[in-house]
Amino acid sequence: FKKKEQSSSTGNVEESSVSTTTINENIGNDVTTILATKNSGMISWIPEITADPRTILRLSQRKQLPKWECRGNSFSVMGPEDIVANRTRCLQLNQGIVGFLYTTKHSPGSLFAYVENYKVGSTTIVDYLDRHHCPHVTSFKGIHDTWINNSVNCLFTLQRGDYDIIAEHSMIRQQPIIAFSFIRHPVDRFVSGYATMLLHFDWNYKNLTNRTKKLMDLKEPERFSAFVDYITDQGTQIVQPFIRKDGVEGQTSDEKVENFFSSEEAAGYLHMFSQTWFLSQYPGRIQYIGKFEDNFDSDLKWIMTNLMSLPKLSPITRNNKRMKLYNFTKKYLKEPSLRPTIERLNRYFASELDLFGYKPR
Repeated sequence: FKKKEQSSSTGNVEESSVSTTTINENIGNDVTTILATKNSGMISWIPEITADPRTILRLSQRKQLPKWECRGNSFSVMGPEDIVANRTRCLQLNQGIVGFLYTTKHSPGSLFAYVENYKVGSTTIVDYLDRHHCPHVTSFKGIHDTWINNSVNCLFTLQRGDYDIIAEHSMIRQQPIIAFSFIRHPVDRFVSGYATMLLHFDWNYKNLTNRTKKLMDLKEPERFSAFVDYITDQGTQIVQPFIRKDGVEGQTSDEKVENFFSSEEAAGYLHMFSQTWFLSQYPGRIQYIGKFEDNFDSDLKWIMTNLMSLPKLSPITRNNKRMKLYNFTKKYLKEPSLRPTIERLNRYFASELDLFGYKPR
């Protein structure tokens, strides 16, 4: 088949015949439409139950990409950052599953998982769920005694990142879990994540690696283009200094990347990782997906009212004051001088654009 390559520095376009094998061996500067699924119609949006997007991607990847391994997570698939880095094993977060596991007072046998997807209202979602947390409850062991005199339904957190009290209830992993998440236009999300990445790097500039410091020292918008080139060319290699290996002697070790608790630089770069990568951190089926651009508030309230059976909900509020210094990044999608850079992102996220039904920027 044919692929078009476009340099973000020159804007020149050339057309060449490229085999699937060549792309796998030397994927180079972009992820091409080899990953496009042509199955976007299989994704359904809240309030409908959806086919898991990772299952759709896996069917596309099975014949076109190397064998993929992820111990304990059969739902994991390769994201664009895995492909350009030539990974064949999944990279996990050191703090465990990205996301949150809840039950409710009225239905303690029902489990609900929010699969966190950075830069898709994740802070808003977690804050909103926290506002409906059961008061004065810190242990699942005492859950019934604590709630017995309170008739109002509320949430109880069973797992939150590295905060894990699931061990208190050994049967919990054997129960079905209703999981939901939200997605966003991948290029818009990348630009938003870029602003958050700059925030993390500014906080911790003196401790950044030399490579990241050199990029940070550039002036905008040259810096944006340089980071796009670096991230889309290196993929998960950008966090290589922050990867640790866990495993049993004599067995293949799991690779895990540090997060906020140990590295602001790693945390910043994680905001550049794809939605495919974040959804693949969750080791179970995802039944409900909402679009950030379409009915975000009402979809979130639908989840909490119709699935979690929570009472009348308070208004959803957002707090992005700390990001005001980086609002200049919003104009990059329409900046003529950055068209080659945005086109590069369109190619890099080709699979997600097609899967979720978005048009290139």
